[in-house]
Amino acid sequence: MATGVNRRVSAASARAHTRNRNRNKPNRESSFPSGILRTALAVLFIGFLAWAYQAIQPPPPKICGSPDGPPITAPRIKLRDGRYMAYKEHGVPRDAAKYKIVFVHGLDCCRHDAVVADTLSPDVVEELGVYIVSFDRPGHGESDPDPNLTVKSQALDIEELADKLGLGSKFYIIGYSLGGQIVWGCLKYIPHRLASAALLNPAVNYWWSGLPANLTNEAFYQLKLQDQWVFRVAHYAPWLTYWWNTQQWFPSSSLTAKSTDVYSRQDMELLSKRSYRESFVVRQQGEYETVHSGLNFAFGSWEFSPLDLENPFPTNEGSVHIWQGDEDLAIAAKLQPYIAKKLPWIHYHELQGAGHLFPYADGMSDTIIKSLLLGKSKQDEKFGQEKEIGVIGRDTNGAFICTLLSSFVFDDIALYSNLSKRFKEFSKINITSFIYRLLRLGHLTHVQGLLVALVGLHSPNNSILRIASYSATRAGHDMKL
Repeated sequence: MATGVNRRVSAASARAHTRNRNRNKPNRESSFPSGILRTALAVLFIGFLAWAYQAIQPPPPKICGSPDGPPITAPRIKLRDGRYMAYKEHGVPRDAAKYKIVFVHGLDCCRHDAVVADTLSPDVVEELGVYIVSFDRPGHGESDPDPNLTVKSQALDIEELADKLGLGSKFYIIGYSLGGQIVWGCLKYIPHRLASAALLNPAVNYWWSGLPANLTNEAFYQLKLQDQWVFRVAHYAPWLTYWWNTQQWFPSSSLTAKSTDVYSRQDMELLSKRSYRESFVVRQQGEYETVHSGLNFAFGSWEFSPLDLENPFPTNEGSVHIWQGDEDLAIAAKLQPYIAKKLPWIHYHELQGAGHLFPYADGMSDTIIKSLLLGKSKQDEKFGQEKEIGVIGRDTNGAFICTLLSSFVFDDIALYSNLSKRFKEFSKINITSFIYRLLRLGHLTHVQGLLVALVGLHSPNNSILRIASYSATRAGHDMKL
């Protein structure tokens, strides 16, 4: 007879047995959600990459003349690669011109922003026979964008413009701001086509080789923090420039935002003279094609450094001039004297008290044009004193006083007569400093004429005249009123 065996199992043993069984069974409930999580993370990551790629891609440009693009209103030439370049002519008729000049505009501008052409006096235009052509740089105004834009290609575009318009074997060139930077490319790649060149407050690339690190860092860290980062992005990650300047998380470029923080005191006074430019649609083909592409061009990696250039006019058949306002807050003014020192063939004109907009000052374009066209051989003795000229006055009238002195230097009686009428607006310190330095430069006859003009504007007993006479005595001249 079989006998049953009864076993007592404790509660602890039962729990342990259950745990062992569960441990050996596959955990279906936990494995299923982890697979979904991994898949979801992968999808999110791919989606983020797709979003990021789309965010950094600028929209396609609206080509002028295309079905959905702006209309064509300007004369244009067809370039070697099929692109079209729009241009605008100023001055005397091209065929009658004695001097033919190409003007290169700056950042976020177009062919209408030809400050030298717009402010040049009609008398100078007719007297010298000046013709100026300005043009829309690639992607600006009505010129087609250049997807392969380089410093060299921009210089070759300018050469082709000159050829298509029949400007001759040599022509003059003037560049303002970023346009001045482009002139460096012309001096590198087409020097044989240039008669002379002028760079007005030319932009400086902080990464050009040959610039001393201490001076470059000092100039760079004086920029607004937001602009420091914009320039870094343009140099190290140009593919990110569009997103960086269109996102809303933190400030972008103060230059592209048209912030007045980059203007000096004198600039604020001259700003009204360029208000007309707002009526022209500079960015009509796309913001990237103008301001963002311009930032990449100015601060990207260049294939050469201007500090390595050789004299393009070794026999003095032409000249190169840099005009720089020492209170320019938009350009690294601190670096320009160093560049001019490294390139001794540069004629450097530093205008103290002047800002980025100094070319808009009354009479300034006349001075720039005469310096460029008459050349060093005709004005060497006078314009060797540009530092002496520049230190006259450090207030908002500084550039004007410099212009007035330059009118004396060039014996421009019409300009002198017009500008001298404005002396009643000046302070005693300005007139005293101005007359004193005129006498030091040997312009005794001009000072006599100026004091006669002052008699007509002020009482003979006016303190300004008495101070002027004292200045004459200091300079060692015996003057009789």
